Formats: sequence, structure tokens, C-alpha cells
Amino acid sequence: MGLNVDRYRHKQERLNTPRGGRFYKMQNGVTHLRLFTFDHKVTKGDYDRGNYNKNVPALAPKIGSKETELDREVWLHFREGEGPINCPRDSSCVHCQQSNQLRSSNSKADQQVGKKMSARLQHYINAFVEGADPADLVIATLPSSVFAEILGYVANPEYDPDELFGLEGRDFIITRDSNKTPDKMYQVQLRDAKRSAKLPKALLENIVDLYDMTELNAGWSSSGAEEPATVEDPLPASAEIEDEPIPEDEAAEQFKDDDQEDALIGKVVTFKDDDEKETTGKIVKLDSDGAYEVHDENGEGWLLDRGEFEIVETQKKRTRRKVK
Repeated sequence: MGLNVDRYRHKQERLNTPRGGRFYKMQNGVTHLRLFTFDHKVTKGDYDRGNYNKNVPALAPKIGSKETELDREVWLHFREGEGPINCPRDSSCVHCQQSNQLRSSNSKADQQVGKKMSARLQHYINAFVEGADPADLVIATLPSSVFAEILGYVANPEYDPDELFGLEGRDFIITRDSNKTPDKMYQVQLRDAKRSAKLPKALLENIVDLYDMTELNAGWSSSGAEEPATVEDPLPASAEIEDEPIPEDEAAEQFKDDDQEDALIGKVVTFKDDDEKETTGKIVKLDSDGAYEVHDENGEGWLLDRGEFEIVETQKKRTRRKVK
């Protein structure tokens, strides 16, 4: 089964801390990464958890279908002295509540702390790190700016996605320099095919279905104390799923709700980042707690209150008419 290129092209348009064990965070310097896709059978729980978007046809496979995936998106809170915490992306998140309170403070110091506490979008992916010991697959954590660069190759018709990933794929050369500004911190290049070695077949046994990982679900934290999840998992990860897909009309009925798209979604906005630098982005979603999800020009995700950004007004082109 091949990678759904159209779906990942859509992700590319949207995009424009180590947890121990098998999790791997990019280090300073040059890293050679070989990426692996994974197969997943779609369940309604995937839509509940936000793995797929029912409102976007390109991101809405049928329940019961088998899909080839490359990554899993997770929004993380980073708090000083604590490990990363998965954000449930709704009003139940105490960390979002604390962040919003601090960002609405009259104190600039509090506002800065609140912004740093805001959830950040990360991408988890099965990967092989060249030179790592032991030589095994890890779950790499990639910032959205890096993943957007990778999706650029996926969406490029000059490259066959099936030849980019896996045992006989090509390595991505990722250079990280934490001394540079966030927009210039990472560089991504595709390694020459002749220099990308064929990897041992035994690695395939360790590919993880990232959509079934408890550690990536809402509310999980590296402290080991999982906060109450906002959605109920209909089946345990080990449960067997029926092969017969739910009829399309029944699946559509499951997703009906009364929510309406906010009028600001899709608008281009300007806001100040953590360094008080004016940044341009686009609103992609309104959370249930009233915070707007904005993706900047580098693909980084931000949660902003209505008062933290300004709409970029676009003038409509007027048709000139001759007066007789």
C-alpha cells in the first residue's frame, strides 16, 4: 500500500524534548535520518483523537480502511522543570488555561511565560539514525518546520515517495544549530541515493503504529501520570478490529455535529512570537476553549487569543467602468 501523497500535500500546505526510551529529539549538528511509513486501520477513535480531519476530504479516509501513514501530529506543552505534556486541544487542558491566564496578564513577564507554555506542534515518525547505538529504529520528534521541508520532497512529482522511505529509501540530512533564530535553526537536504545504504530487513519488525501509541494520546506526560483524556478510546490498542468497514452513510452520521466554522478561519494575521518579533500566519482552527490555532510562514503552530493577533485586511479589486 502506497503513501497517500494528496493527503500529505495537504499537510504541506498547512505547515508552509527527549522522552527517554526509543524517543529521539534532534541534536545540534548533522543527523542522517532514514524515515519509515507505518500501516494503520482507521477507527472512529482516530477521528475523536484528531488523527484525521472529517471536515477535509483529503484528510478523511473511510473508517475500516487501511492507510499508509508517515507521521503523527502531537501538540506539546513544555514547562520549566517538567517533561513534555500532550495537549488534548480542548477546554479541559489546565496547561492551556494557565497559559491563557498568563498571556492576558498586564505583566509582560507573565505574558512571556504564558507564550512559552503554549502548545507547540511536533511530528513523531519512525526513523533510523545513522551511527546510533544500538542500531535500531527510534521514534523521532521533528518540529513542523523540518517536517514541512520533508513533505516538500513528498509533494514534488520528481520524487517517488516509495523510493524516499524504508530500507532502500534515501536519508534526510538534517542540520541543527540552536544558536540561530528559529526560522534558520534547521536545514533539510535529501542525501544522494548512492550514499544512502540499504538497511537490514530486521528493522521492519520494530516499526510502530504511532496512532496506537498511548504515549502520544491526549493528556499523557513524561512524568508517567496520565491526565484524564478528553475522548474515550473505543477499543484497547490490542483489540481486534473488524475488517468490514462501516458504510459511508453511517460513518458520515457519526460525524454530524452542530459546530459551525468560525468566520476568521483562513484569515491571514500578524502576531508577535516569543521574541516579540512580528510574525505572519494563517488561522486554521478555533479550539473549543476559544483559542485560535495559527500556523506561521515556517509551519510552526501557535495558540493565540483573539486579542493577540491582528487581521491582515485584503482590499477587493474593483472593476473600473467607463462613464458614457
